[in-house]
Amino acid sequence: MRDLGQLSWFLDIQFIHENGCIKMNQTQNLKKLLEKYNMNDCKSWPTPCKMKLNFSSDTTSECSAKYREIVGSLIYAIK
Repeated sequence: MRDLGQLSWFLDIQFIHENGCIKMNQTQNLKKLLEKYNMNDCKSWPTPCKMKLNFSSDTTSECSAKYREIVGSLIYAIK
């Protein structure tokens, strides 16, 4: 085992050391998610999922599965 110095990046999370505190930043990870789902120009929303969201009967199961995949990816974002 060897000392590699202060932690700066781990699992796409940036660690910033300031005034004896450690701040975590996931901006890079969230940008990758937006690019993956072609949502670079989307509008922000305070929660990852609207409550009581119902998909219409003409919505394909592929579309609803993609929505669940996107929301599931956001659950791991640290606030």
